[in-house]
Amino acid sequence: MDEMRGIEEFRFERSQLRIARYLRSVAPEQAQRLSDAELSRSTARWMEEAQSQGVKSEAALGRWSYLQLITMGEIGKRKEVTDYLRQGHPGHAADQRVQDLMHMAAFRIAGG
Repeated sequence: MDEMRGIEEFRFERSQLRIARYLRSVAPEQAQRLSDAELSRSTARWMEEAQSQGVKSEAALGRWSYLQLITMGEIGKRKEVTDYLRQGHPGHAADQRVQDLMHMAAFRIAGG
């Protein structure tokens, strides 16, 4: 059991590192506000938050972390967003709902 826990922790840390690097590359203005340590801690918190809502894939964890970064953590505090993530669109898994949220955000930014 301890070995399995260790493997999961290692996988989480590797994923966290990849996602933090991704965030620095796709949102440099927002990411530069955080030190490497702050971004690492924030990324871990955002990933854990998403996983608690049923998000599983690294891609979806990265998308959720991106949304959190560009809103400086505000999107995760909005009840309507977390309700959608948790229950959302019938027939869509939590990973797909994160992608839906990305599309919704892009639509709103574009003025729709």
